Amino acid sequence: MDYPDVYLRNLSPALLEKMNIQEAGGKLKIGVAKIVPACIMGSGLGSGSSATGDYDITLFDEGIMKEYGLENLRFGDIVAIKDADNRFGYSYRTGACSIGVVVHGDCHGSGHGPGVCTLITAKVPVIEPFIDDGAHLAGYYL
Repeated sequence: MDYPDVYLRNLSPALLEKMNIQEAGGKLKIGVAKIVPACIMGSGLGSGSSATGDYDITLFDEGIMKEYGLENLRFGDIVAIKDADNRFGYSYRTGACSIGVVVHGDCHGSGHGPGVCTLITAKVPVIEPFIDDGAHLAGYYL
């Protein structure tokens, strides 16, 4: 209720409680395994709903992949997609941020790659991700 610009999708209250989320300066700081730039998001862009399905991180740009440490993404990793507005579908918006979980692996097909299912999103810069090595479903539940 304190963050009306933040939307939750595909997220149980139990998972929300386990995530590393801190409040500071009117923003939510959220621990993630990786930060992904929206410029490499592919399949799923333009979808009409983020309440079902996922969209893919394309790993064809080796420089970006190495810069962001994406070569070792894992199923269950919690990731932030910078400049991604996933409130109603999957779209690019400067300043937005979406938090999701990696739900499937890489692909050699153009525009495809590891899939991310949205958990938390905001179109305004109220979400600030930070790297947290424990931001993984297994770490939350095992």
